[in-house]
Amino acid sequence: MLTIFEYPLVGAQHFTEWTVELPAGAELLHFGVVADAPHLWARVDLALPVVRRTFYVFTTGDTLPSERILEHRATVHTPLLRNAWWDAWHIFEEVARG
Repeated sequence: MLTIFEYPLVGAQHFTEWTVELPAGAELLHFGVVADAPHLWARVDLALPVVRRTFYVFTTGDTLPSERILEHRATVHTPLLRNAWWDAWHIFEEVARG
């Protein structure tokens, strides 16, 4: 059964690594900010097994780690965040080495 779920990314800050458990093949639809915290929305098939996916948040000007293979997933503009001194969060996902 396909549905859209929202996943809060608790504790996410720049340079933070977080792991989200999603059904295999989940399609990432959107990253956004809710109550000053990043969230992701994904189209998921609840009949599929759950897998772990690792995401990172970087801000403009941050150095990306060279030891990981990362793919860009979204940029979340953050000027409405109360405590944000940066302009955007850049969301990357770690992918398996080919």
